Amino acid sequence: MTPPSTRRSLRAAGISSPFPFTLAPPRRGVLAIGVPAGGLLALRVPAGGLLALRVPAGCVLALGVLLAFVCLAGLPAPASAAPPEKFAGTWRIDAAQQLEQQGFFHFFYLHPSGRFLLAAEWPGHETSRFAGHWSVTGDKLYLAGQGEVETNQGNWKVEFNRTFTIVIHDTGLRIVPLPEKNRFGMMGWPNGFQYHRQRPVPNLPTLDLPPDEATMLERINELAPETGAKKKKK
Repeated sequence: MTPPSTRRSLRAAGISSPFPFTLAPPRRGVLAIGVPAGGLLALRVPAGGLLALRVPAGCVLALGVLLAFVCLAGLPAPASAAPPEKFAGTWRIDAAQQLEQQGFFHFFYLHPSGRFLLAAEWPGHETSRFAGHWSVTGDKLYLAGQGEVETNQGNWKVEFNRTFTIVIHDTGLRIVPLPEKNRFGMMGWPNGFQYHRQRPVPNLPTLDLPPDEATMLERINELAPETGAKKKKK
């Protein structure tokens, strides 16, 4: 049985439960919660101790379902729950405010037409721009295009291909890049991005980008002109 002093402490702390249980005083890092008769469920806890829960035999399955629900509640929903058009808009890099305070600016925009424009700027050190096509399959976002990276250590043009895993959280959509060798300057960083706004939201100090969809599409087509079959579809 739970000692009277322990029961008083639990009541004082506002702790109660709809289940009949007894709480044994901790011994050697073990906290034992017993319910009359039944099996034994042991869980490791972060502190390194052992949580031992005695459950009536008929309640084992119900407890297992409860624990599974608690464990899964914090996991993101499948990306397939959001249609592709929901991904169009401006995305903000993780910890954007802190990065911008240090002088690192990232612009990530997916146009509803299936075109994209990415840009990054570190004043005095790097300016980069990428444009092309984006698509969604399952929980993956694919970007394919071309870009230019200008740094104080050299300039280069490069084909741009990156794949992101889409994650749906309670706070909104996130995309996380698959790990790969960085050939894209600041736009090759491993940071994830959070969905921000449907419209373009330029934030670069010196690189002039339009704040409306139509003009942005023109800029994208200047950087990565439509050719062949893709141009005929328009």
